[in-house]
Amino acid sequence: RLDDTHGQISATLMTDHQHTALNTGFLTHPRPDGGAPRGEGFELRTDAHGVVRAGGGLLLTTQLRARAVAHHTDLPECAEQLSIAQQHHATFSQLARDHLAQESGDQDEVAQALSDQHAAIRGTGGNPSANQFPELSEPYLVLHSPAGIASSTPQSTHLTSGEHLALTSGGHTSLAIGKRLLISASRGVRTFVQSMGWRLVAASGDIDIRALKDNINLLAKLNITATAERITLSAKEELVIKAAGSTTTYNAGGITHTTSGQYIAHASNFAYKNAQSQAAAFPQDIKSGTGNLELLQQYANGLAFKGGQYQVEDALGQVFKGVLDANGFAAVAGLAPGPANVQFNKDPVDVWTDPGFPGPHEQIETTTAETTRTHLPVQARAVLETVLNTPPSKNALKAAALSNMPSSVKTLADSIDASGQRPGNPEKSS
Repeated sequence: RLDDTHGQISATLMTDHQHTALNTGFLTHPRPDGGAPRGEGFELRTDAHGVVRAGGGLLLTTQLRARAVAHHTDLPECAEQLSIAQQHHATFSQLARDHLAQESGDQDEVAQALSDQHAAIRGTGGNPSANQFPELSEPYLVLHSPAGIASSTPQSTHLTSGEHLALTSGGHTSLAIGKRLLISASRGVRTFVQSMGWRLVAASGDIDIRALKDNINLLAKLNITATAERITLSAKEELVIKAAGSTTTYNAGGITHTTSGQYIAHASNFAYKNAQSQAAAFPQDIKSGTGNLELLQQYANGLAFKGGQYQVEDALGQVFKGVLDANGFAAVAGLAPGPANVQFNKDPVDVWTDPGFPGPHEQIETTTAETTRTHLPVQARAVLETVLNTPPSKNALKAAALSNMPSSVKTLADSIDASGQRPGNPEKSS
């Protein structure tokens, strides 16, 4: 439907099936129905499913480009904001390491990943005369808006990242949570505050800080103050209190006071009675069990990675290595509970020659000083013949193509070149 009403031009491509339509320009309901204006711009709508798919990358932005003055992937404003955000991560990462709040490989690893991502989004080079532009050198999905981005749902929102998840804000980062804030980390939590302090307040309920396996270390340059109606210090084996050159030690053998100065005690009365002790109560150690992981690596057609090597890193950083069986399967036991990272090496099978892969396998006969008989799939034979028939003026192209082939194919190509015979026609010399 085309409507050329002066000042209200519109074009609509529509179908009654699922009421699917692309409306552009001055949006209205059809004029014969007396439809009221519905806005300006474009609307792509359907009562069924909708998909936007771009294999080279997708930019969704509300940044104005009046009258399309730039190429369609132009995104300098977005790239500048991403660059500043990456610099924030790198700067705070360095500060945290300087103050021993982080180790190398923590936030600096995230900052490096953001730098690589920004470089791929902004891109380099390009050839505008050939309608090629540098942005989105990898298929990223980029969301950008100069005014802000809002996301809302009455149900759940899920963000997942197989590598890192980075959040950057120039102002506050605020969380308002109706129930609990739940954080589970398999390899530690690191927090760093550059200034203004760190405050933790519970309006009601307890604050529990526990180190179930190792130590709790408190360090303050000035004072540590504990204020309560009752303060209890319990030690299973020994309690030592030190101040300057004086020490008091409590253990099963008794109480020992040592000082290089005076020992002064004030009391209305001193009473010395028979020995008496009261053991402190401590919670039982929590022991985590071990987890099992089953691995299965196959091609899309169901063929297995036979004998392929794998490496599994569990939540505690333990590394397990092994080899898949003939079905591409392996069971890994003894892992710590929690997420694990799995890496598979390349399939060691030569898919060009392995009879387990589907497709006819034919011989290519060559007449050389040492006759070579090599079985290749028909697809490999066709590619090889094309490469070998490449004219001498394109030897560089030929060498590049052969460099990507298996060693068995390259060996056969060398022998055919030396003899002057071509696959499929041993009687004809080139």
